[in-house]
Amino acid sequence: MAWRYTARSPEGRRLSGLLDLSDRQHVLDELLARGLTPLSVKPVKNATAALSYERSARLAGELARLSASGLPLETALSLAADIEQHGPTRAALDQAARKLGDGAGPGAAFDALEGSAGKVLAAAIRAGERSGDLSEALRSVAPVLASTAQFRSRFATLMLYPAAVSVTSFGVLAIFFLYVLPTLRPVLEQAGEFTGSARVLFAISDALPLMITILTILMAGGLVLSRFPDVKAFLRHLRDRISLSPIGLGLSKTSETALFARLYGALIASGAPAAEAISEAADALSNTILKARLNAAAEEVRAGGTQADALAEALGEDDLIARATRIGDKASLAAPLILEAGNVLVDRAGQKLERAAALAAPLIIIILGGVIGAIVATVFSTLASLPNTLTQ
Repeated sequence: MAWRYTARSPEGRRLSGLLDLSDRQHVLDELLARGLTPLSVKPVKNATAALSYERSARLAGELARLSASGLPLETALSLAADIEQHGPTRAALDQAARKLGDGAGPGAAFDALEGSAGKVLAAAIRAGERSGDLSEALRSVAPVLASTAQFRSRFATLMLYPAAVSVTSFGVLAIFFLYVLPTLRPVLEQAGEFTGSARVLFAISDALPLMITILTILMAGGLVLSRFPDVKAFLRHLRDRISLSPIGLGLSKTSETALFARLYGALIASGAPAAEAISEAADALSNTILKARLNAAAEEVRAGGTQADALAEALGEDDLIARATRIGDKASLAAPLILEAGNVLVDRAGQKLERAAALAAPLIIIILGGVIGAIVATVFSTLASLPNTLTQ
């Protein structure tokens, strides 16, 4: 069971962290054994840290520098935890240091990390453990993590404007149908027989409250059902299938394979075996379909197949990663070529993202502008007929 503690050091500093022990008394005993004065000890349901790419990149760089200085990894983790201000990151460092103290290897110490970034960091540490040069393995993966963080931040920034335009426009339409149109309805009814478009507007206005209620119920039901593992797995698979279809514009596959290529190349460069590098790089992906294909490729390599053939089967013969691997195997330059393929794919993903963002906002404005224009035209045409109706 995990426990969050707050304690005071002999120097008077206030410290906090996580300990994974069986009961509260063991936590108190552990803190006292470390020379700390316990202030509070509370149970925590989930102590697994999910690190962002930005924090994982910074952590990889810090651990690489500390490891290169000759410090034992357990000591490096303790030093990094002491200066870390972010709670989940500090928890991950504390947890890893404790596992190392219990005799676990460096790779096993970070196995509890969740999320893509955490798995990338754990994979790099396992590669460094195998090669015997942990600092070099961490140095090779830190730029991958940093560039991925920048790409995700760029994605959020570019899509912010289309999202804001969509939300604002739908909000305006909802206010019109729910409040403005019902207010105008008694006046418009005096015009007598409505046009077909006016009847459609009133039908939407009448049905919208029920539609919102049904949508809210469906969303609440979906949130409840998504807590069941089977339903959650189905929804994730459906999301991944859609993202790989033409609807996704190829953006998901390009960005995911770019991350895979750069991590795969970094792991190969750090001394990881080909099959393990493919498997560990695949585990860092969020798309379950690509992950399954690449894990199957790793099994094929373990069975004696070549990297290039396995990746070509998983990603397609014309995929840039498969071609770079095939050329790299012949020239004994697999790692540099795979890393460069990842850089090219990152550039492609960035270009696709910019094009999608550049097209999304004008397209949304045109569509919603047309809808709002049609509504306004319908309302005013109905109002225009009102004087003629009243004089008859």
